[in-house]
Amino acid sequence: MVDIFLNSIENGIFNSSNNLVNNVAYWFRHVDDILCLWRGTKTELHNSLTFLKSHHPNIQLTLEIGGSKINFLDLSININGGHHTFDIYRKADLY
Repeated sequence: MVDIFLNSIENGIFNSSNNLVNNVAYWFRHVDDILCLWRGTKTELHNSLTFLKSHHPNIQLTLEIGGSKINFLDLSININGGHHTFDIYRKADLY
């Protein structure tokens, strides 16, 4: 159900006339986690987040800016020289 719901919202977002979606280089979603490579400014990114949240009153989105490295699910993704490298990511034990 989550996949169907989010797929319909994504279709509405990417079929909209909002110019902010032109700053999305790629968008990958696994269930309710989204990895997006953003080409615009930070101000445009925050405006885009507001635009995304406006598509449904119950959507709660958070934003994590990774720079040249970000952890997504079990992956650590690095951008080096315009190329992506991937490593396994494990959260540190809390014990």
